[in-house]
Amino acid sequence: MSGKNDDTYRIGYAKPPIHTRFKKGQSGNPAGRPKGIQNIALAISAELSKSVLIRRGNKRAKATKRELHVLQRVNKALRGHVGALRFILRRTRAIEPKMPAYVIKYK
Repeated sequence: MSGKNDDTYRIGYAKPPIHTRFKKGQSGNPAGRPKGIQNIALAISAELSKSVLIRRGNKRAKATKRELHVLQRVNKALRGHVGALRFILRRTRAIEPKMPAYVIKYK
């Protein structure tokens, strides 16, 4: 094929019509991602870092949402929630590798 403007140019897989192609130097996404837009992991991390007021008995205290998440997981694990217990054990073994491995068998 001598030129792409010929009538012999076959349109098909990996050969789009010439008039629909990007022009040289033109990006496929010219606007791109707007500045200031966070990805989901950063948005979750920012939300978990926010402080809230809680009551412990008769006292008020400040805690981050991340701390409260851990507190709830530990409390659930103590009540026998297997998923929460597995979560706690995996995280603590990553931090404390010398911690003994507990094997829990259920009938």
